[in-house]
Amino acid sequence: VPFYKRTRSGKSVQVGLVYDHNSITTTTTTSDKKEDEVEDLYQLLVSVQKHHPDVKAVSSGAILSTYQRTRVESVCSRLQLTSLSYLWRGILYSQRTLL
Repeated sequence: VPFYKRTRSGKSVQVGLVYDHNSITTTTTTSDKKEDEVEDLYQLLVSVQKHHPDVKAVSSGAILSTYQRTRVESVCSRLQLTSLSYLWRGILYSQRTLL
């Protein structure tokens, strides 16, 4: 799969450990709509799936950040992708080795 990137337009709207994509709209008007930066990742992966329908997983480099890992998992769940976090909590390597 080639490298894909997208300019982030959203901000960190939801800052809790659990990300709820159903509550990203904070107002009822489109012009005032605030989107979380996670939705940028969602749109990027929708584009990747469109061009590469055989993609089945997303790998992230989350080491200790539950915040990061759960957001990637949320997007993957919505797109029926598998979230791969091989570095999470030193499952394969210790944090000291990685850093």
